[in-house]
Amino acid sequence: MPIQLKKGEVVRGDKGVYRVVSDEPFIGGQAFSYCVKGERGRKLFIKQFTDVSPRFGGDAFVKRQKALMERLKRIPDYVSEDIDLFVYKDTFFKVSEWMEGRSLGGELRAAESHSSAFTPELRMTNASVLAYTIAKIHEQGIAHLDLKPDNAFLERRFIKARGGETLVIRLIDFDGAVIEGSPLPDGFYGTIGYLSPEHVLYDRVGPPGTDSDVFTLGIMLYEILANRYPFPDLEKAFLERKTQRPKEAAPWLSDKIAELIWRALSPNRKERPTASEIHQGLIAKEAIRVALVGASRRIRFHKDMVLGRKQLRGVPGYEYVDDVQARIFKGEGDTWVIAHLRDTVNPTRINGETLRVGERRPLREGDVIQIGLLELRVEMEYE
Repeated sequence: MPIQLKKGEVVRGDKGVYRVVSDEPFIGGQAFSYCVKGERGRKLFIKQFTDVSPRFGGDAFVKRQKALMERLKRIPDYVSEDIDLFVYKDTFFKVSEWMEGRSLGGELRAAESHSSAFTPELRMTNASVLAYTIAKIHEQGIAHLDLKPDNAFLERRFIKARGGETLVIRLIDFDGAVIEGSPLPDGFYGTIGYLSPEHVLYDRVGPPGTDSDVFTLGIMLYEILANRYPFPDLEKAFLERKTQRPKEAAPWLSDKIAELIWRALSPNRKERPTASEIHQGLIAKEAIRVALVGASRRIRFHKDMVLGRKQLRGVPGYEYVDDVQARIFKGEGDTWVIAHLRDTVNPTRINGETLRVGERRPLREGDVIQIGLLELRVEMEYE
């Protein structure tokens, strides 16, 4: 039976002395945890590992944790600070900073009863920040392997490299994490409901790694953006991706973002994007309209529409345009496209190049469309 610390007990670590202020420990699957006060009354979190020797192998556990702590020091804005690791009464303890504020899990639980407050814009912000944080730990060669909403805390922090105060998500609980290429800890790790296929099939598909974190990120993004957990059948649904596609669960998602989440949830780890690719996809602006600007006039195209004399009437040079000159529409990958439809009195030119009949050309910000003496500049409009 592992020891339990009592309120008021003083624990001496390698880097400080800690006084227990919790009435009772927080009991988890791998540890007892307490609130303690450190030097100058700083509120801290101390974790007492209940069964280190068989699970981690004692010295191997210490070596792995210290290597992780050194790497995590490089990205303090995105992870909790680990302060001390020591043995007390023949038991391993780790001291970390006390995380204030609300976890992402708390945010999602609150959204269940106040879904109107968790707007699509706020959901996208949480999703992109989470993906960015996971990309940051992967840059350090670290696979967390126990990602879940309750291990992610939302904070506002001043980050010089990002130009001031911004929303960040900081990850906690790296006890089962590994530096890629290093041996995995013995025994079970991870949390039911947030496991990747590799967590349970590692003897067939190889040990979990950063791509396994991406699978779990896919689950969490599904929860954030679709407002529900994707896999009601925890026994095998996640192994076979048996769930509704993200676009069906959250129709407001762009095709590109929905596809990224779907790929993240692939049982085939080779099909998954990286966390960085997911982050880039989440923050990429999607043009919802094309505006053609000329002589202080702005003509907007919201969907598949014909570009012709009627639409451009009043713009100087509109008389050079046929009734049906070209077509502007949304193509694959959320790009906007212009196509020259048929022979016309004056050709359609993009940046001076003539479009052939039937040719399709992606439109980009700043492109210039010319028809005779008519000249229009392309601007993209976003929401």
